[in-house]
Amino acid sequence: MLSTMAGKLTDWLNTQLENRAWSYSDLARQGGISAKTVSAVMLGKRQPGLEFCKAVANAFGEQPEHVLRLAGHLDPLPPETEEPREAASLFARLDQQVR
Repeated sequence: MLSTMAGKLTDWLNTQLENRAWSYSDLARQGGISAKTVSAVMLGKRQPGLEFCKAVANAFGEQPEHVLRLAGHLDPLPPETEEPREAASLFARLDQQVR
């Protein structure tokens, strides 16, 4: 059974996949991990390890620390620091001309 933190990660992953219209295979390909690993984590058959979290962060262009926090590998940030982190992440994804 997934821990609460791993469940938080899979909820976030499902949202990210839906927003991008990606499948588990797309995430695996973009992250350089196996589709079997993605499926096992998403179905709660495997806990998300450090390498999985780093691969997901790379695939989505996120900071690894954010994904590691969602998975419970790092302590959560205090609430007052979460909003600026999210804003910086969104800004980083903007096209250079839009910035």
